[in-house]
Amino acid sequence: MRRRVRHFKSVGRILNKLFSPNLEKTLTFLDDKLLPSTSNTVERGNHRHRKMQKTV
Repeated sequence: MRRRVRHFKSVGRILNKLFSPNLEKTLTFLDDKLLPSTSNTVERGNHRHRKMQKTV
């Protein structure tokens, strides 16, 4: 299998990304149930609210 992975360099790069420490941190962050998820629509509404607060 290692010879096959060496033959296809793009597969090797993808596998390296899968085993990176950053991916582990990201998955831990995404699995956290205490963090509320927001949508882009909610974020846009928050942006408008903050902008109105600054202009008043």
